[in-house]
This record gives sequence, structure tokens and C-alpha cells, in this order.
Amino acid sequence: MKHSVIFERFTVFPDFINAVTTTRLGGVSEKPWDTANMQYRHGDTKENVIENRNRVLDAAMFKSNDIFFVNQIHGTDIVCADQKTPEETYNIDADGIYTTEVNKICGVYTADCIPLILSTPSIVGAFHCGWRSIAKGIVKKAVNIYKNNYGVISEEIFAATGAGISLCCFETGMEVVEIFEKLGYSAFVQDVGKKEKMHIDLQGIIQNQLVEAGVVPKNISISDECTYCGNNKYFSYRRNGWPTGQMMSIIAREEK
Repeated sequence: MKHSVIFERFTVFPDFINAVTTTRLGGVSEKPWDTANMQYRHGDTKENVIENRNRVLDAAMFKSNDIFFVNQIHGTDIVCADQKTPEETYNIDADGIYTTEVNKICGVYTADCIPLILSTPSIVGAFHCGWRSIAKGIVKKAVNIYKNNYGVISEEIFAATGAGISLCCFETGMEVVEIFEKLGYSAFVQDVGKKEKMHIDLQGIIQNQLVEAGVVPKNISISDECTYCGNNKYFSYRRNGWPTGQMMSIIAREEK
């Protein structure tokens, strides 16, 4: 039996911004991508994925069925989708995509990494925030593109994250801990009493970096849901390994 895909709206954005994030619930994909898989780079059929995506677009009342993604590689490159087609951006190696065009949908797909969605009155974008991209500065780079390239002021920027692997489950070795400590984020590292292992609060670091970049705290919404814990609700690469499905977070600016 086919089911509607279960998604959640980001509510921090102004009314003319349409932005949602999906779960693994609903959809038509078979195991091991069951069931609301939003990405076919790692298996599944394109037909299943497009059907899953279209169910979200229709239910969330987006005005286009084209989503602009990039080929995510855990870096900091960011692509402008203006005057491009989905086919053009899909194979560009990058970890962020934005547009100034009305009704154009920007998306990011995740399965533990954190989706970051940014909007202003004239720009929307989606950014893939794994620990490597966060450490390399993708959050501040995204905000600075909005501000420096388009003259956006801090008060106009709204930001939200979707579910990702959280402090409770993001266990890592000391080599990663040292990277974040050198960057000044020791407060977001938690000793859990395991030899050579600690936990890191990536969502907290993103929030901190947004504020450091000038985003007003009241304009920021940070998810408290963990993909690793949410076995029945979310896909998780760390929990299940490949192949597994992925969620998507998407955003578009509509006419006011």
C-alpha cells in the first residue's frame, strides 16, 4: 500500500518562504531504502525517488516539481542555481546551493549530517553540514555570501536545521575532537567516559556559528531530533551503513 510521505514544516521562516524536511515515513521505496527515500545516488530506483519527492512537493504545495541539488562531498563549495537547470547543478561537487529566483526549490539530502536552511526576503538556500563541512566553515561562508554578495543585513536572515545525529549519539575519536577544540568549540564536546572517545554537539556548534556570523538568535531554529536515535522516523548512515535511504530538506521563495 502506498502512503503519503510524512514531512515537517520549518516554522521560523516568513510566510512567503516554503520550507520542509522529510522523515523516512511513507513513500514507495523498498528495503533497504524503505520507504520515503529522497536520493538515488546510492541505489533505489529513480522512479521511486521521484515519486517520493513529488508526493512531498504536492502535499507541501510547492509551485514547481524541480529540486536543485548538488553532489555533496563534505566540503564548503556553494553553488548559485540562478539560470541553471536541475541537471546542471546535480553533478556539481559542492555542499550548498542557493537561488534568488522565485519558486525555485533548493534542496539538501541527509542521513545523519545536518541540513541547514537559510532564507532572506530575496534568497533561499540549503546546505549540507557534516562535521567536516562545519569545521571547514560552511555555515559562516553561507551567511557571508548572503551578506557580502547581496547586501543582506543580519536581521533579514532566517535559519533552521533539520534532524541530524545529535550530541547523545555523535561519538568520535580524539582526532575530530582536537579539530573542534582548536576552533574554540570545547564547550560543545562531552566526555562520556570512554577511552579515546567523546561526543560532539554539532547542532550547538551550528547555532553558535550562525550567531557569530551575525544571525539574530530569535531568527534561528535548531532541531532537537536525533537521526541515530530515531530508528523508526529517520534514516541514519551511522546506524545502518550503506545502502540506506536519505531524507531531504527543501526551501523556495514564493511571491509575497
